[in-house]
Amino acid sequence: MTKRYSVADVAQMLQVDSDLVRGALDHLSATGALTAESFLFADRAWRVAPSDVTKIQLHLQARPKAMNGELTPEKRRRVIRKEAAPPE
Repeated sequence: MTKRYSVADVAQMLQVDSDLVRGALDHLSATGALTAESFLFADRAWRVAPSDVTKIQLHLQARPKAMNGELTPEKRRRVIRKEAAPPE
């Protein structure tokens, strides 16, 4: 039988607030990044598989960087075209 953790257990392991863990779980669940072993029980209590704890940790580490603007989309090369006037 697989060991599953509650939101409070995961928050204690990662030393963060349980609301942040719950938000990360909601986001990862909506994007389909969680395994099938993690699930929402009784519309409020999450049961988290050990393999998903690292995904939550990575999501929480990337979140502050995104809020500070450090994570930006890849820069595209900007092409400037100059058109010369036709000779008179």
